[in-house]
Amino acid sequence: MPLMKKVEILAALKDEREKFLQVIAGLPDEVLATEPVLGEWTIKDLLSHLTVWESELVTLLAFTRLGKRPTNVQGLAGDTDELNAKWYAEYKNRPLDRALADFHGVRKQTTRQVESLTDKELAESKYPWLKGEPLWKWIAEDSFGHEAEHIEHIRAWLEQRKQ
Repeated sequence: MPLMKKVEILAALKDEREKFLQVIAGLPDEVLATEPVLGEWTIKDLLSHLTVWESELVTLLAFTRLGKRPTNVQGLAGDTDELNAKWYAEYKNRPLDRALADFHGVRKQTTRQVESLTDKELAESKYPWLKGEPLWKWIAEDSFGHEAEHIEHIRAWLEQRKQ
């Protein structure tokens, strides 16, 4: 993936969110909350999953702007599958309306964080906790890139559901 500038990241945050919402548009709440899409995960579970990872990103951005090592999962070593399972168990009983509100709320926080960064800061990978990756790449992977991955899962499920 080539270097992304702030304006491109902000556009991707907006565009990918719109794509995600278009893919689930028109599905009844009962389907969003109860039908498994990816393993046992429903769309509601995917919303919570995306929200948690993006909230971790917001924390990473806030700490990095201060030049401080994050104390959340991105600042520590951890097994992604174990984290996903832990968070799934933690959020699986969350009501759909709350999961949707959180999903929208975290994107506002991410957007604010990105807006406060310069292109130079986004291209930097000077902090050890960034593991040699530029900040923009962390943003891409834990927000709009992550959404794109799960949009494909939902599209495949929708196709299978038609058959």
